Amino acid sequence: MSNERQMRGRKGSMARVATLVGALAVGGSAVGCAVTESDVKRWETTERGPEKLAAVVKHAKYKPELRVEAAEALIRMKARSGKRIGIDNLLATLAELSDSERAVVTAGLVQRMVDAMGAEPPAKNADGTRPPDPSVPFKDAAFGLVSHEPSLVGDEEGSRQKLVAALAKWVQTDFENRVDIASQLYGIEQIARFVGPEAVRELPKLLDDRSTKLDRIATLVADIGSAETKGKASKRLVEIASHVDSNDWFEKTGKEDVKRANEKSGYKPNAEVFAKQVEMYRDQELEKLFGAMKKIGGLEAAQFALNFAHEKSKPENRRKAALASLEGHGAELKGADADKLFDIAKSDDTPDSVRDLAFARLGELPKKEVEKKLYSLFDNKRWKIRWVSAQVLLRSLDSTQIEEFLAHLPASAATPMGMGEAFTYGDLIRKIEPKGAKAEKPIDVLKRHIGAGSMGSRLAAIGAFYEGKKADIPLLKPLEGDKTPVSKCKDEDECGWVCDFPAGDPKAESKTVATIGDFVTFCVIPSMTSN
Repeated sequence: MSNERQMRGRKGSMARVATLVGALAVGGSAVGCAVTESDVKRWETTERGPEKLAAVVKHAKYKPELRVEAAEALIRMKARSGKRIGIDNLLATLAELSDSERAVVTAGLVQRMVDAMGAEPPAKNADGTRPPDPSVPFKDAAFGLVSHEPSLVGDEEGSRQKLVAALAKWVQTDFENRVDIASQLYGIEQIARFVGPEAVRELPKLLDDRSTKLDRIATLVADIGSAETKGKASKRLVEIASHVDSNDWFEKTGKEDVKRANEKSGYKPNAEVFAKQVEMYRDQELEKLFGAMKKIGGLEAAQFALNFAHEKSKPENRRKAALASLEGHGAELKGADADKLFDIAKSDDTPDSVRDLAFARLGELPKKEVEKKLYSLFDNKRWKIRWVSAQVLLRSLDSTQIEEFLAHLPASAATPMGMGEAFTYGDLIRKIEPKGAKAEKPIDVLKRHIGAGSMGSRLAAIGAFYEGKKADIPLLKPLEGDKTPVSKCKDEDECGWVCDFPAGDPKAESKTVATIGDFVTFCVIPSMTSN
């Protein structure tokens, strides 16, 4: 035999040996070493275990029961270097199989996964810590199967539906603890958004005054919950807020929680300070609840928040939180509800911060419902109420309604008007888009009122040129000698009819504005510096 033929023979023998060794690595049956369940369990902890188990899952020469056992072993396998390589290997292996071969494995695996996900969460340890939740890897594997593109589990005997239903139940069981498990491959929010409304259907039941994940529950319900689920959550939040606002909560929950916190920190407040602590704690709890109401909305939450804000006896910060929760939910307020908002806005004893939010909410209501009522507030003895009302109106008016707006402004100096009104109205009117291609431009409407009209309309028209173009100065120059008086306000009215003149000069003097001519000379023309 020639040397060349001998070399070829040796190479062939070596290849056959390598093949045999490879088969033996996974317990190949060529020499009678069949893979057993004990091998599968042992491989969960060995270095090459993941590859060996994946090989069992992959090859049809192994019995279906053993392939399923190997698949489950990959799921159970502990993380290595912080990674669950067992689940990664399982998903990658199943993705390589044909639909029919994959079904052989998943047919027996799905129910095991469902059962594992449905097990009771582990109880707390004596020290308050929690042992690892053994259902987590099965949940991760289940989500990996159903979310894979394409799905790695088919509809045989409802397998995919079973996993999705089990995932929905898992998400809502022990939510407050499971949502923070750091070892999860897939977070609860990610799973819930994939599954859809069914994954949050039971979450409203978890809401109470002890909820630590109230905001996260509210976010999920708001984003993916059905109308029915949102309605239940809205109602539940109202029940909780009503309880937190009660004396019963103050005497029991509030005092007990604050007492424990003080004892833990070693702080010993007197009775007065302690009561303030409890109220501050209540502030925080109500703020969280109103924040959740803002996300979820709903008629019950909206009406509760409005009624709460309408009560003058409530603290200012809580009334603000209640009105803030109504943002974006104007469609849920109608009729008598709108009247309550107006009542808050116009009341003399309403704190300004609360009033501002009431006007903001009015601006979100349908224009037809609020326009007349906003104009009715123009006659209020406090000019700032007209100022805020007008801003709400101007953000909804079109160019054809500018004249009507100007007609509602103070006719003479007998009615208090703030200098800030002139600048604000002029600026907002200029920004109104003309209604139609042939419509008159807002600035042209204002120009008609510069030299003639009521005091209020003239001031608004002139104010529109504040910080305007130099080219428009000749338009205002003739008004410098105008003796038409502006409002003479009391100190408490804070009308602000004072300007620094010359503007921007370090030696500028504060000039009192008594007439329209003063307004033009000391305030507007000096500001017109742009080209």
